[in-house]
Parts: sequence; structure tokens; C-alpha cells
Amino acid sequence: MRLWPLVWVLASALYFPLDYRVERCLGIDLLLPTQAFSGAYMVSGQGENNVMVRVEAPSKHVLYHSTPKSREGKFDLVSEEPGRYRLCFKAFDRWPKNISFELQTTKLEPELLSDKELLPLVQDTVVMKRGYETIQRNIRFTKQQERTHRDLTERTCERVVWCALVKVVVLGLVAVLQVVVLRKVGGAGDGKV
Repeated sequence: MRLWPLVWVLASALYFPLDYRVERCLGIDLLLPTQAFSGAYMVSGQGENNVMVRVEAPSKHVLYHSTPKSREGKFDLVSEEPGRYRLCFKAFDRWPKNISFELQTTKLEPELLSDKELLPLVQDTVVMKRGYETIQRNIRFTKQQERTHRDLTERTCERVVWCALVKVVVLGLVAVLQVVVLRKVGGAGDGKV
């Protein structure tokens, strides 16, 4: 019987082969006495109903045992003591099998942070709040500047249009005046010759 660390299992994508009459146990270290851990497994291959699965506490008493003739199962347990818990698989026939499983741990008791640990978080929150207020103020100022520039641009465009119209009218009047003056000057010169 060999105990494999859970790190090896995670590196092999929670999947490994199981040979005839070989028991493979995987260890997981739980440091808190009230830490929840759960798992689900599935056996595949010929004779997939001939595998026994059990979970043992560090004190060697069995917390979970698979039901006979089952090829899959799941368990939800709470650690009774800190230490290494073992998840063991054993085949009882001569056919090789493949084991797939997942294992998850969860802390049941939340740890409270001390004032010393919270101080940097509070300071960072104050800095973020000031930065947010600065951004909001800059957005308001930018909107006001955009409104002012838009109004100025619209007034300038109106003035350019009116100025162009006045120039067209003045040019038209100058052209008409030139024609009138040239006719008068040209008509007076024709009568004397």
C-alpha cells in the first residue's frame, strides 16, 4: 500500500489506472478540525463494480465506505481532527480499471481579521474613494467644458454663415453698381465722338 500526495493527483488531472489487487491511497492534509471536504468518484473499465473505496481519518477509523457493486459515489464529510486523511481505492478482480475523481475542501469557520490586517485594506479603500471622487469631478468638469465649447462652436458657425451672406450681398451690390457705372460712363463717351 502506497500513499500518494494529493499534489500528484492534481498534476495527473484526477485520473489514474488501478491494477488487480493493488490498493492506491491518496492523502490530503486538513489542518483544521472542522474543515469540510467532499469528493466524487467514478470507476470505468471491465468489472467496474468490483472496486472498494474508503476514506480514513488520521486515527485510521473509516469515515466513508463505498456501497457494494457500485461504480460511482460521492461523500461529504467534516474533519474530526487535524492531520492526513486518506482516500483509498482497491480492485477485487483481475481487470485493470480507471479511476476519475474530484476532491474539494472548505473551511467551515471564517477567520476574523485583526485590526492590523484590516488597516491596509481600509487605507487602500480611502485612496480608492478619493480617486473615484477625482474621476467623478473630472467627468463633471469635462462635460461642462464640452458644453461651453459646443455652444461657442455653434455661435461661431452662425457668425461665419451670416458673414458669408453679407459678403455675397455686398459683392452682388458692387457688381450691379459697376455695371451701372460702366453703362453711364460708356454711354456718355459714345455721344461725343
